[in-house]
This record gives sequence, structure tokens and C-alpha cells, in this order.
Amino acid sequence: MIDWESILIPLIVSAIGAFTASYFSYRYYKPRLRAELQKEFESRFNERKWDAYTQFADILYEVLDASGTKKFNSELPKSIRRLRKFLSQLWVVGSDDVMRAVSDWFVYSNQPEDDKENTAEGLVKLMNILIMMRKDLGYSTSQIGPVDLLRTFITDLDKHFPQDK
Repeated sequence: MIDWESILIPLIVSAIGAFTASYFSYRYYKPRLRAELQKEFESRFNERKWDAYTQFADILYEVLDASGTKKFNSELPKSIRRLRKFLSQLWVVGSDDVMRAVSDWFVYSNQPEDDKENTAEGLVKLMNILIMMRKDLGYSTSQIGPVDLLRTFITDLDKHFPQDK
């Protein structure tokens, strides 16, 4: 005759032990896995943000480099197309501050020329976009201002910004 107690007791104890071990393993590893997955998503998101912001800097460089030259008018449509493509990426990855800076620049750039007090203000607003992008990428304590960025490109900047000497 089979002694059911000798079979069932070890079976129940083993099942309870296995269930307890798997439950605690699940409770311990689930938050870790979720945190690792979150880090992976943030890393991918930051890569997309870096790519989009670099693309904007490249577009801005090309426009500034071509301005005042004969090729400016022929290169402008290409730059506008690239800027529109950048905006579609910016809607997804841009921080609030970057979006506000872009919005400020668009509002300013769409004003009639007669309403603009200072022609350099548009350049300052463009540089503010770059500054917000730098802060979004981790340079939150940077003291670089719009004029500092413009000086890296415009060698006679003091003629245009005499108040910043």
C-alpha cells in the first residue's frame, strides 16, 4: 500500500519552496530589469537628441557660412528643407526650453522687417537655441552666452555688438 503522506509532504514542501524562491526572485529582479530597460530607452533617446541637435548646428553653420556670398540664395532652399526635417525630430526629442527658444526665433523671424529693432537680434535668438540644446545635453552650468558662440564664427563681432566690448 502506498503511503501518501510520505509522498505528499515532501512534494508540498518542495512546491512551496520553489514558489517562494521564484516569487522573491521575481520581486527582486523585476525592478532591476525595469530600471535597466529605462536606462536603455533613455540612452537611445539621448542619442536621437544628440543627432537632431547636431543636425541643427550643421544647418546653422551652413547658413552662416553661405550668408553674404553668391551661393546663399541657391543654398537656402536646401537648408530650409533640412530645417523642416530637423523640426520633425525636434517635436519628439526637444526639451521644453529648446522648443521655447525655437518658437521665440520663429516668431521673431516671421515679423516684418520694419518691426525688428535690431538686425542682430535674430542671430542672438538662433544662438539661444544652441545654448538651450547644450544645456539639454548636459552643459547645465555653462556660462557661454549667445555672443560667445557668435564670436567663434564672426571675427569682427565687436563692430556689430559694440555694447559687449
